[in-house]
Amino acid sequence: DLHSIQLVGGSSRIPAIEAAIRAAFPTVEMHRRGDPKNSVALGALVASPAVATPAPQRFGSSANEPATPPAHDVRPAPASWPGPVLATGNEAAPATLAQTANQPPPPPRVGSPPDRSRKRRFALLTIAGIATIAAIATVTVIVTTNDDDTKNTEPATTAATTETPATPATAETTTASTTASTTTVDISIALPVGATDPRGIVSDGANIWTANSGTANVTRIDPATGSGTNFALPVGVNPYGIAFDGTNLWTANFGAASVTRIDPATGVGTNFVLPAGATGPFGIAFDGTDIWTANFDTANVTRIDPVTGAGINTALPAGATEPYAIAFDGTHIWTANSGSANVTSIDPATGAGTNIALPTGAANPLGIAFDGTNIWTANFDTANVTLIDPATGGGTNIALPAGAAKPYAIAFDGTNIWTANSGSANVTRIDVATGTGTNIALPAGATKPYAIAFDGTDIWTANIDTANVSKMVR
Repeated sequence: DLHSIQLVGGSSRIPAIEAAIRAAFPTVEMHRRGDPKNSVALGALVASPAVATPAPQRFGSSANEPATPPAHDVRPAPASWPGPVLATGNEAAPATLAQTANQPPPPPRVGSPPDRSRKRRFALLTIAGIATIAAIATVTVIVTTNDDDTKNTEPATTAATTETPATPATAETTTASTTASTTTVDISIALPVGATDPRGIVSDGANIWTANSGTANVTRIDPATGSGTNFALPVGVNPYGIAFDGTNLWTANFGAASVTRIDPATGVGTNFVLPAGATGPFGIAFDGTDIWTANFDTANVTRIDPVTGAGINTALPAGATEPYAIAFDGTHIWTANSGSANVTSIDPATGAGTNIALPTGAANPLGIAFDGTNIWTANFDTANVTLIDPATGGGTNIALPAGAAKPYAIAFDGTNIWTANSGSANVTRIDVATGTGTNIALPAGATKPYAIAFDGTDIWTANIDTANVSKMVR
């Protein structure tokens, strides 16, 4: 049986990666220790003496007896926790895994001899995409196993016009400490002075980020302490949406018809103007290769090369207007079209688009998310969500519970769908299997949540009227 999964590697910081792994393996603990980007270097440091010794001393001899690993312990570990051994690569992973977010991970041990009496080991698995997000990234996870059990459409017009990237601009920073968020209850955390109107929110795997449309900046928030740092965007930028591509943050700048790429370590921002014919970018998403914006004013999307900033516009099919939000399902780009009560599925390779009407009783979709199987929209005017089968286009409306009004944004946490209800200062948690919804009030002092995100542990909302974020403990 599987015991736990340890996420390592830089791509494991992408929230969509973790959510998909949780969805695919819903019964085993999942952990992340330290900086995942350093895992390969640290592993090489520990393993290097092993490959330099005579063959009988290497991990996993021909007799299948694990030799003593090199003595390079970083920290001691109790004998009850097995040490790492390189896997043969032939082990099969079970289909299910569970997350127990409130349980501490087992203490790590590097280089100590394995406890053979417990007959456990680590298996290194490379999960390329987890089926539904195969195009996003390759994630390496460490899984603890027991030896006894594991041996064994309508076309869209594509415009080729691109704009020259704008000159990079260094972001100015302001740091302010807020109420510490090391708590097991829901709390709100004020943004630092100089940050207002947060419209977008995202996790980069380590910190929470908001896009502040009122002050032309972004805020980086430490989830453990609640401390926040503002980073000024280039002049003239009005950020609405925000996304993370595994390396950099990106904002969609509604009023400036541009996007900004932000280095999360330094806060330095580089502005890229959208191609001619694209204005009013609101939603923004990453497909594993490129950045995409949903352009509200011009009924099109723009695909952007994250290295060069070069962009290509793709028109939505006739009948799709005012695309407000955008998401990627591992195969197609999806837009929620607020002006036409439908969604559009776009093939990234060809630009071909297909409109899918929402069922009767659903209007003004402002948010869109993928749960690993289905597409979901948050329908602002009708206080409901719509579940859409990507293969058939069939849709089912699910009413939010009484007391939930004006759902503005939607997110998936690996188990449940969540909506940010701007008209009722609460969020709704929806069981994806049953459609049952539960309202949860925001902490005191938080109103009008406009955006929602999952950081691998908790749900976060960006509250536009109160210039704060709320951490909702799952």
